[in-house]
Amino acid sequence: MNRATAMKKIKERLRNFRYIYKEERTQINEIHLTFKMDSNCYELQSSMLFEENWLDILTFISPRVVKLDYDELEYIDILKTINFINWVSKSSCGRMYLDDYEDIAISLRFTYDWVEKYPDIVISEFETTIQYYEDLFTIILDVANGKKDYYEAKTFITEMWKL
Repeated sequence: MNRATAMKKIKERLRNFRYIYKEERTQINEIHLTFKMDSNCYELQSSMLFEENWLDILTFISPRVVKLDYDELEYIDILKTINFINWVSKSSCGRMYLDDYEDIAISLRFTYDWVEKYPDIVISEFETTIQYYEDLFTIILDVANGKKDYYEAKTFITEMWKL
């Protein structure tokens, strides 16, 4: 399978995607999606970049919620919250992390062989990513903005996911 065929297959699957999104084309080999979340100031963005041999999907909150001038305790709270999310989610393909741009992101990578054989699984993994953000959007924003600490986030997530 090549890049163009993979892109076509993914676009076909997105037609039945359960989340409403706005699509933009920023490059010929990229699909950029924006999702409205429970916020007036923030949204969720996802970039599907079709590289030579694989599909990279990067999903992140926009605009950036982590402040570069955090004190150590606030920074540790957001990192601990992200680590706790990863610990309980046990996703098969992606992990939440704080990237070089200070974005809270989840990235997925699929070879085109995988896209060809398991396109529904690829979309399912992407949908799971959106579901994590849907469930956790408000608590992530609260921790990132200093309104809640790690322990409050952990309690919220534990109760929500009935851990």
